[in-house]
Amino acid sequence: MIERILSMKQFQTWAEVDLDAFHSNLDLYRDLSHKTVMIVVKANAYGHGDAYMSRCANTWGYDHFAVSSLEEAIHLRNNGVTGMILILGAIIPGLAHVAIQHDLSVTVPSMEFVTELYEDLHGLKCHIKVDTGMNRIGFHDADEIREAIKILESRGASVEGIFSHYATADEPEKPMMNTQFLKFRETVNSLDHSFRYIHMANSDGVFHNPDETFTNMIRPGIGLYGYADHPDLKPVLSLYSSLTLVKKVHAGETVGYGASYTASHDEWIGTMPIGYADGWDRKNASRYVSVGGEICPFAGRICMDQSMIRLPYEIPVHTPVELFGKDIPLTVCAKELDTIPHEILCRIAERIPRFYTSAKKTVHLSEERFHYDL
Repeated sequence: MIERILSMKQFQTWAEVDLDAFHSNLDLYRDLSHKTVMIVVKANAYGHGDAYMSRCANTWGYDHFAVSSLEEAIHLRNNGVTGMILILGAIIPGLAHVAIQHDLSVTVPSMEFVTELYEDLHGLKCHIKVDTGMNRIGFHDADEIREAIKILESRGASVEGIFSHYATADEPEKPMMNTQFLKFRETVNSLDHSFRYIHMANSDGVFHNPDETFTNMIRPGIGLYGYADHPDLKPVLSLYSSLTLVKKVHAGETVGYGASYTASHDEWIGTMPIGYADGWDRKNASRYVSVGGEICPFAGRICMDQSMIRLPYEIPVHTPVELFGKDIPLTVCAKELDTIPHEILCRIAERIPRFYTSAKKTVHLSEERFHYDL
């Protein structure tokens, strides 16, 4: 697939999104949990492309999605995504009518939010957020939740769900996860309210969950894209660039901004069209890429739109370069950068085209601006 793209001379930097891996991960979560899967597609589906990934999920029978903001939710609706879309973050109360217009479900995070809503809320779908220890957003007090539900329903809103969020799901040895679940269960039971959706588990929470039957929905995010504590999860996205120039640099010559790299002997330097404007962090200057299986370190600083690497020998221009994928797992990249896969994926700029593949064939290319006659 990579060779075919390059032979088209269409793109020099791109991401490949494996739809079969995404579908497999989705089914794994559904089959292990036996619960409704709410697919978290916030932050452009963690850099994978929210609209297209969601439409694919629709065709596979999945129709519950979660995003961060009102704008993300409307973007999905405008791009043909059907089913429930829950906005996990707090929207501006005065824009509740926009959520109603687009058939969106909103998070109710506090009594202050409820009091700022206008009087007529007919058509508004709500999920109450319970703060069980994250101290981010959500209610602490069950009496306040009870009062909030009373007000919302009196104005015509439908309180269809209630949820919380684990702080340490990826650290199962810590007791906080169980403490949070017990608090959530106690709170929900005390409300004596029939919720259609009760959900708490995130990607790792599903695998280390103290809850068996209390909730009926899960909210996997990063795990759907391949990164959580289960051996059968498959990475979905790989990132590639290519060599646009290869030159010999002589001993003593420098490379890049600040002349921070000096050739210790005659070396082959390759230039790639990817830089920090593409989301490739400047900290990667201390790392490496893979060129045909050869590990090649960066030479000098990462530029805005370009980066240079030291080659073991002269390699032809247009040769593909893997930044992370089969040869260099994203988990290794994240560890070396002292971060998490989420951050690296979310930072991949929209100007990098995403090629969506199934059965190793390209089935879709992201964004209209990437379609042009050759």
